[in-house]
Amino acid sequence: MIDRVGEVLDSPHSGTAEIAIALSADPVFLVRLLRIVNSAYYDLPVPIRDAKHAVAYLGRAETGRLVAAVAVMDELRPDDEAEFRNFWYHAFHSALAAKSLAIKMARGTETEEIPVAALLHDVGKLVYLKFFPREFARLNEYRRGHDLTTIDAEAYLGLPSHTELGARLCELWRLPEPVRHACLHHELPDLQGMLAGDEASEELRIVSLANLLSNLCTDQLSEELKTAIHAAAAQALALRDEAEFLLLMGELYDLGSKVEGFLGRL
Repeated sequence: MIDRVGEVLDSPHSGTAEIAIALSADPVFLVRLLRIVNSAYYDLPVPIRDAKHAVAYLGRAETGRLVAAVAVMDELRPDDEAEFRNFWYHAFHSALAAKSLAIKMARGTETEEIPVAALLHDVGKLVYLKFFPREFARLNEYRRGHDLTTIDAEAYLGLPSHTELGARLCELWRLPEPVRHACLHHELPDLQGMLAGDEASEELRIVSLANLLSNLCTDQLSEELKTAIHAAAAQALALRDEAEFLLLMGELYDLGSKVEGFLGRL
């Protein structure tokens, strides 16, 4: 079904009706797609009920991006439903955070790719969950026991990086380059390098910061990591004082209710 949708989207002769018919060929997939369309991800004033209206609202390019994201997550759905829900929580929270941060940071930059890149930035973890569940459980146990980020725990345990796994998956699925870059470069050292002058797109800075601030909202991290993320956020957003940072974090914490509402319909 996904291949067929891709063919229709790529064809210059197809219109909204043809794309909608291709999407409607798999009702289960379409339901998942519409759940995202009708979530806080797009924050529509009225719900969209069918494929034709969804395509008309999203447009061809955004439909393609969203179809790819849902297809990847469906294909890599693991047996561990609790961890899959955790993955979705962080992915969706990061996407909402990225959309909010883009308003503050983008300064006229093209931002269309940002939400999907944020939604898929951690897809390498799904590779772990799907194909290496024992290693992922070991990784999570160590990470949570030592208040670390996943990338630090991977390095300590000598396990493959989820960032590399995600980038390879993007190459295999021929996902857009902004998504591959987001998979590969979204951790604290990456953002610190960008802020120090490494060449990087504004979109990548936004996705990286969204990921880290989402982690700050939901994960138990060491004081050292909290301080470093705080400093990176203050620099990236040119925050003037602690009050501005607390206001920002309050906004991101409030996104949690929207994420829970979405997960309740997942």
